[in-house]
Amino acid sequence: MDTSHARYSPSTLKSRELCPGYEPKKDGEVHIVTQRGTAMHQACEIGDFDNLNAEETKLVMKCLDYVERIRAELLTDA
Repeated sequence: MDTSHARYSPSTLKSRELCPGYEPKKDGEVHIVTQRGTAMHQACEIGDFDNLNAEETKLVMKCLDYVERIRAELLTDA
């Protein structure tokens, strides 16, 4: 699986819209919200829920359920 990052992170798009010259900080410190989002993305991708709290697990399960419903719909339409 390709885990390279997008040229422009989706989390910066609003700032880039407001200021096309926006550049995020590169001080090495990762915001806690970024850390939690990364953990949830990883859980979606590889099924590792060990690093999630109850609320994060609930959100990831909703996401995975949605993806599965879409897959099922696409397979029945084929």
